[in-house]
Amino acid sequence: MKRTLFAAAVALLAIGSGCSTLVTGTSQKVNFVTEPAGGACEIYHNGVLLTRIDETPGHVRIPRSKYGPTVRCSQAGYEDKEFILPANFAAMTLGNAVIGGVVGVAIDSASGATHNYPTQVTVKMQRQTAQTY
Repeated sequence: MKRTLFAAAVALLAIGSGCSTLVTGTSQKVNFVTEPAGGACEIYHNGVLLTRIDETPGHVRIPRSKYGPTVRCSQAGYEDKEFILPANFAAMTLGNAVIGGVVGVAIDSASGATHNYPTQVTVKMQRQTAQTY
């Protein structure tokens, strides 16, 4: 009986470890919209181009990380916009701490699954102003 209970506990921990990684994955779909529509956005992590959207609205899959990627959007006749996409703490991680313990949290942290991004990002572009010299 004790062996069966022990085996069940070990199996539960193995299944529950890395719960956020298993349930939400290590990447996330994010929708990008520019106002006005038709802009292009590039997503960088540590200066390396991850992906791009040639014309908004559009969506991309971005690897999860506690450090949000840099987003650069441009459009003819408008000023370029650059910002860091916020990475928010995923509440599922707290449940994983209870079920998966330290091992589960470590797996989720290493995979980036402890954080998520907004599912929709709207970038309001500003018209370029005439330059005088």
